[in-house]
Amino acid sequence: QFAPFSLYVVHKLSTASTGSEFMITDPNLTGWSYSGSSVLNGFLSIGSATTGLALAYGGCLAGPAISCVAINMFGFSATGAVCGRIDVVPSPTAGGIIKIVDCEFIEFPATGGTAYVNPNGTCSDCNEPQPNATEESTWGKVKSLYR
Repeated sequence: QFAPFSLYVVHKLSTASTGSEFMITDPNLTGWSYSGSSVLNGFLSIGSATTGLALAYGGCLAGPAISCVAINMFGFSATGAVCGRIDVVPSPTAGGIIKIVDCEFIEFPATGGTAYVNPNGTCSDCNEPQPNATEESTWGKVKSLYR
């Protein structure tokens, strides 16, 4: 059976932001085909979701969730791999972090997320290790956040 579907990249728990920069891992999962992505809400975009995407929201937006990008996929349910995975990761031009930009145009690091394609109960966020609150860095990397 043919099964088209979309996954969504959502900027969650935003107090107030004007943009973000990230990319998604290769969505060409066994048995599923990537048919492109669509930037949502009329956001200005530079790049692509699979090679690095910078978004300008067009204003200072706040909310529990800001929908950013639809990742369009299709496949045949009999051949789609179970527990396919797509991650939101840092863009190659973002200095090793996923970025958000606040309403004063200051960049901050953000966490990514994971979407499972064709989950069967053995794959879920509950099975993933929880991220550490801090990660190793250098003084130069910290200073670069405030330039």
